[in-house]
Amino acid sequence: MTFVDLDVSRTLERAHSRARRDESGDTLVEVLVAIVVLSLCGLALLLTFSTSITASVEHRSLATLDTVLRSASESATAQIQQQSGALFSSCATPSLYNANVTLSVPAGFTVAITSVQYWTGTSFSAIGASCPTGSLQPQLLTMTATATNGVRDSLSFVVDDPLYALADLSRARLGVTLLAWSGPSTPLAATSTTISVLA
Repeated sequence: MTFVDLDVSRTLERAHSRARRDESGDTLVEVLVAIVVLSLCGLALLLTFSTSITASVEHRSLATLDTVLRSASESATAQIQQQSGALFSSCATPSLYNANVTLSVPAGFTVAITSVQYWTGTSFSAIGASCPTGSLQPQLLTMTATATNGVRDSLSFVVDDPLYALADLSRARLGVTLLAWSGPSTPLAATSTTISVLA
């Protein structure tokens, strides 16, 4: 055997051992790293789904709470001012309305009128010692609904005495200015007249 043959045989042997090493597969470390990476990706997907489901439940709870609150406020408004035996009371307190207004609320929710304010002519003010007795002014009620999971929401709405508008109109006078025209753009004379709406 010559030196060249020996060198060729060593080169072939190295190539053959390299090919055997390439066919031997992945090492344990490579497999473990791949498992860790796949596990992290799976965990990220699970957290995303969990967050999405939680947000959906929270949104549904808030939407239901809002529906219950709006329904209760409409019922309270109807009982306080729109029925024949209206419950509107001058200088009312939350406890007065809560005792007299009957609300039909689904199981798992509580609804109560938490605040009553009256109109002072320029703004709503808390009812207290300064509330004029027998006042027919509109009132701003705040109603709060609470779900069994502790979520709360509030809604404010205005109620007034059904007779308030009539009492106000009885004192109203309508001012009318009558103009007589001589042509398309020139008035001849102006006459002012006051008409009583209700006397």
